[in-house]
Amino acid sequence: MNENIELYDLRPLKDTRISQSNHPKNKGNTFRTLQVFECPICGALSNKVEIGRRIFGGLFRGTVCPYSADCWHHELEEKIEQLQRLQKEIKHDREEHAALIQNDIAGQPDFLQKKIITHTKTFRKGRCKHSESKCPGFYFRVLD
Repeated sequence: MNENIELYDLRPLKDTRISQSNHPKNKGNTFRTLQVFECPICGALSNKVEIGRRIFGGLFRGTVCPYSADCWHHELEEKIEQLQRLQKEIKHDREEHAALIQNDIAGQPDFLQKKIITHTKTFRKGRCKHSESKCPGFYFRVLD
């Protein structure tokens, strides 16, 4: 790691045009910043900023993950996109069934000590209308 490299502070430049900034300004220029950026896909850290040209004109400052061109990064991106779609579906399903949920609370419990329910699937015959293959049955989570 080069310790003697000039680092630019982007904080005062938040709303400043690139042409009025104190860092390299031309398309294709790269420079390093005091700020560190984390890739939301793989967690890599970088303080490298690149100057690029917008399709509709003008320049922008941007950061690029150093691993964004790797296949494993693309596969991870796809999995995260799938996860986000599933999270939306889960949120929708929970909202759709929220009116059916009635809490099973008796007495005056301490809600600050709330834990995760240990059995989210049951082996009991009940209201489920799925086939056996869709309802795998009993699931057990050990209490801490």
